[in-house]
Amino acid sequence: MTGLARFSFIWILGLMTAFATGCEGGDDSGPPPYAPHPDDAKLVRGWASVQSVEIRPRPGRPDRFQLILRGNMPTPCHSWRASVSGPADEDRIDIELYSVVDPAIVCIQVIGDFEGAIELPPVARRTEVRINGERVGFLGGDHQ
Repeated sequence: MTGLARFSFIWILGLMTAFATGCEGGDDSGPPPYAPHPDDAKLVRGWASVQSVEIRPRPGRPDRFQLILRGNMPTPCHSWRASVSGPADEDRIDIELYSVVDPAIVCIQVIGDFEGAIELPPVARRTEVRINGERVGFLGGDHQ
């Protein structure tokens, strides 16, 4: 193998390894995809409706939990967002769920589905979980 061929092979192998590692989401750095984005100020806010909710242990982290959501948005062009706050001193985690869309795009006017997982903050005691003010479950105590 010539020097150039060896260099190309090593470079391509390194690039493939870096790409594969990045796609696995191996670290928890950076905001989750459902978190509000700075560019959301340019978008129109809409509703998001929850059809089902399930609280599950996070894969690989049995001490942490996820909220698995399935629901609907005004159109398939909307993206769902969730802002998570708590538990603080109130023994409650509040999740504000909504959708956003670019007002400049033309989109088919049918209900769009979404499915996703929201990472819940750790809790030390029994904590209520609410989405848009509605109780969806509890963490901690006998309710995990």
